[in-house]
Amino acid sequence: MIEQSVKGMQSVFQRIKVLVMGPHAAGKTAILKQTIYGLQADKLRNLLPTILIDVPPETKKGKYLCRFFECGGQERFFEEYHKPENEKNIFNKVNIFIYVIDSANEEAFPLAHKEFWRALIKLSKYSPNALTIVFAHKQDLPEAFTPGEVTDILTSPPGRIYPTKLDFDQDLVKEAKKIAERTLCYGTSIEEPNNNKEKGSENQWIKSDEAINFTLQFYSKFMQSSEALENLKTDKDSNHQLTKEILYRLNQEVGAYGSMLIDKSNGLSAASTIDDEEITQSLMGIIILNSTKVLRELEEKVLNIVLLRGEEHNVMMVNITEDFSLLVILPLETEVQLGYALYMVSETAKKIKENLQLAQTIIDKKSE
Repeated sequence: MIEQSVKGMQSVFQRIKVLVMGPHAAGKTAILKQTIYGLQADKLRNLLPTILIDVPPETKKGKYLCRFFECGGQERFFEEYHKPENEKNIFNKVNIFIYVIDSANEEAFPLAHKEFWRALIKLSKYSPNALTIVFAHKQDLPEAFTPGEVTDILTSPPGRIYPTKLDFDQDLVKEAKKIAERTLCYGTSIEEPNNNKEKGSENQWIKSDEAINFTLQFYSKFMQSSEALENLKTDKDSNHQLTKEILYRLNQEVGAYGSMLIDKSNGLSAASTIDDEEITQSLMGIIILNSTKVLRELEEKVLNIVLLRGEEHNVMMVNITEDFSLLVILPLETEVQLGYALYMVSETAKKIKENLQLAQTIIDKKSE
């Protein structure tokens, strides 16, 4: 009974992997000890450096069970992290990536910049959806760079500020740039925020354990937004597949060679049962490319369906909505009477219209 209760409690929480990196002496260990054990600043002085990777016990924070992976910041350790045999274990399945920089140590900025981008590139490979946060730490020090300045320095592309060259796949670099663009930065310190005036600093910050809490809150919102986008994508994919199934059934019913839903705004196919190569290699492609113009001319007329007779095919064109039209390619000699084909094409157009309206309704609800 007790075991079942424990399992039930564990199932309430979501386990997440939090990868913490940054140069040596940036303050990573102090941040995590303050977060995990609630220690105050006077207990966090002169901590021993982390050797390679330290993984403290899982920490409960709100609805999350956080497994922190703290990576030592000495330069020789970074080379170990990025070895092919190690990188996947470190950068795979990361939910939150926290990069800590001593914002008062300008001499460490070149290394911080280089390793930040190396990490982003590996995240783009193994955990492209990870939330990325920078802690501009030690903001209590008067010489500290502001969070905005730290962000500008770190997120500047390799080679723009420092002579950093990264020999990586350019597609991964492009994805890393996208991650950099959505990176947030918190000004942090292990000191209480009200100490900034006593230290003579004008910088503002939040206590590092609070920064972790804010990060988790933002992660929750980040995931909700990502799930909404994924659901929207799924809805679009489902809508596209349903439309194709309707077109396939129409083809079978009227003996058509193929059919196509066309977006009139650009003349491109929104759903099709016709091979693109077949279109480009036939005169039918010319008809299809010009169909948008033909159907636009029909919009203000009572007649909303047209039959074009060619030397090889018959083509039916129907306006469905202001944005979409339907094309159906029929053989010259069809076993199905032309009148029945007109009826079925018309009914199919109605079904597709209903499907499009339903999809738009779903999209509108998700955007509210």
